[in-house]
Amino acid sequence: MSAPSTDISQLSQEQQLALQQVTSVTDQDLDTALALLQRCQWNAQIAITRFFDGDADVVDVDVPPPQDSRRSENLAASLDAAAFARSRPTQHGLQQAPRVVPTPESQLTQPAPFVLQLLFLPFNLTYSIFSRVFGALGYLFPVIPRLLHRLFPLQSARPNNSDRRPLNSRDTVSRFIRDFEEEYNVEPNTIPFFENGYAQAFDLAKRDLKYLLVILLSPEHDDTAPFVRDTLLSPQIK
Repeated sequence: MSAPSTDISQLSQEQQLALQQVTSVTDQDLDTALALLQRCQWNAQIAITRFFDGDADVVDVDVPPPQDSRRSENLAASLDAAAFARSRPTQHGLQQAPRVVPTPESQLTQPAPFVLQLLFLPFNLTYSIFSRVFGALGYLFPVIPRLLHRLFPLQSARPNNSDRRPLNSRDTVSRFIRDFEEEYNVEPNTIPFFENGYAQAFDLAKRDLKYLLVILLSPEHDDTAPFVRDTLLSPQIK
């Protein structure tokens, strides 16, 4: 192995650590690793990702800094990212799947503008007054609700789904873990499930350079229970 053309002692401590991390993971020579790190602005994570993606020879004018894992994406940004992914084929001729990021809880329900709230204020007050008056009459005279149910059977039989809110990724995973532990009678944290969505798990695996194992389970499949007992809960897996 030939000596590198760049003096490593002239690099800063952070640059030396980044160089050591890239060479230990990619097994490149020092000159190639130095050139790759310089193109990636000495970001070891981006350099390693580009090396394994086959983009090590692509030169970018400006590499953006790594984003926070708690970033939020709106619909327009997701559509633009999906269109860019479709327009860029991979090495094997396959197209990348569009990225789906769940909407944060703060963006699920947004209050109406103040002008609309002021405009509908008389209607809301009138509805509130009438609902309380009829509620009191129905409590004093129970025959009134029964009569209304007979007069309007479709309206009374219609389920009220306005108060139901969709579960976010964390709540869905927590419910799955609870049902899994109750069904197979296992101790908590027997299997280290990631308590969040797939997008967050994928970002965490890329950031920390970890393996991501995705398990697909279907309660309607006949082999699900044997697979869980013989494979997932096997002492060799633990």
